[in-house]
Amino acid sequence: MKKFIKFRAYADPKKRYWVEVRVFDTAKQMRKDIAACGYGMKLKGTEGQVTSAQFFKNGRKTGVFAVMWLNENVLKSHGMEVVTHESLHAAVRYFERRGWPVCLALEMREGSIDTHERWLEERLAYAVGLIARYINRGLFRHKVWK
Repeated sequence: MKKFIKFRAYADPKKRYWVEVRVFDTAKQMRKDIAACGYGMKLKGTEGQVTSAQFFKNGRKTGVFAVMWLNENVLKSHGMEVVTHESLHAAVRYFERRGWPVCLALEMREGSIDTHERWLEERLAYAVGLIARYINRGLFRHKVWK
C-alpha cells in the first residue's frame, strides 16, 4: 500500500475554509483510517465519508471544517457521483461551521420568486461547486484520475 493522499478542498473563494481530503487505495484502508481518527463512524460498505472536524493551531481554530475520506477503487468506477455526493455533505458541514441555517426551506418567504433572494441555495451551490472543483484538481494532480 502506498501512503494515502491528502490535500485541501476549499469551500470559499478566499480559501479561508477547507475540507481535508484523504484518498486511500481501497475502502478497507479508508475505513481503517476513519476508525483510527476517532471522529468518524466506520460504516460497513461506505464508499466515501465526510465528518465535521475542528483543528486547532496555537490555541486558535483553523479553517478545517471537515474531513473527507475517499478510495481509489470507487473513484475509478463511479468517481463523479461519489465526489459530488461527498461534496454536498462537506458543504453542509461548511454551513454549520459558518452558523448558517442548513435547511433551505427556512429561507422560503411568501412571494419570494426572485432567484437572487434564494441566498442559501446559491451559497450551497457555490460551496458544493468549489469543493468538487478542488477535489477534482487534487485527484488529477495526484494521478488518481488521468
